[in-house]
Amino acid sequence: MIENYIKLYSYHIPDPKEPYEVRHELVYNNLRNLPYPFNFDIKKEPPVMDDIAAVSYVRHQEIQTLLISSRYIYRSPKMYQYWVRTDELEIPFNHKRKEIDYKEVLYKLFPMVINGYKSNYRSRLLLRNNFCRYLDQHKKITDKLHDKGIERDGVNNIFILHPAQHWSNDLCKRALGYDAEEAMRRLRGAGALMVEPMLGGLYCVLNDDRALDVEGFKAMNLKFKTALGLHDGTIPRKKILGLF
Repeated sequence: MIENYIKLYSYHIPDPKEPYEVRHELVYNNLRNLPYPFNFDIKKEPPVMDDIAAVSYVRHQEIQTLLISSRYIYRSPKMYQYWVRTDELEIPFNHKRKEIDYKEVLYKLFPMVINGYKSNYRSRLLLRNNFCRYLDQHKKITDKLHDKGIERDGVNNIFILHPAQHWSNDLCKRALGYDAEEAMRRLRGAGALMVEPMLGGLYCVLNDDRALDVEGFKAMNLKFKTALGLHDGTIPRKKILGLF
C-alpha cells in the first residue's frame, strides 16, 4: 500500500569546479559499509554523465524492494545562473518489512547516511502518503509561495517538516532567520525526540510513530512550526549569495 513507503533523501549543493566523480568516490567510500539492511553493494565506477545528470541505482542483494540511487547533476560554470540545483541521494523502502527497524532508521541509520554523504544542504525522511495529502490540503499557501517566487522547500525556505530531517547552518540562517544552535534550542524546548548537531547544522527526529497518519502529521507540523516561527511559510525570499 502506498502509505507504507518511505523515501530517505539527502541533498548536496555541489561546487561547479568539483568533478562529479569526486562525489561518487565519497559515496562509494562512505556508504558501502553501512550496517544491514543498508549494506548496499555500491559500485566503485562512477555512472556515465549525460548533458543533464549521471545516475546510479543499486538494488539490495537480499531485499529486492530496497535500493539506493545517487544522482549527480551536470557540472557547469553557469549551473547556478538561474536556480540552485543539487546532487541527490535517495533510499526508498517499505518500513513494514521485518528486516527494517523503523526506529533504527530514524535514530541510527539515517544519521549515518547523511554523515557519510556529507550533505551541505538538507535531508529528509519523507512519508509519501502524508506528504502528498499535506500538500493537497495546503495548496492555497503553496500557490501563494509560488506566486511570490519562493521555492516551497528550497535554499531560502522551509515549509514542510518531516518526522526526521537535517538542515545545514546556512539553510537555518536563510530560511529561519537564525542559526542551527537557536533552531536546536527551540526544537528541544518543543519536545523533539532527538536533536543533535550534524555537519555544522542539525539533525532532528520529531516523530517516530511508523503508523503516523495525516492528522498526526499536520499536528506535528503545527507544533514545531510554531516553535520555529515558520507560521504559514511565507518568509520573504532572500538573494542567494556566497554559496561558494
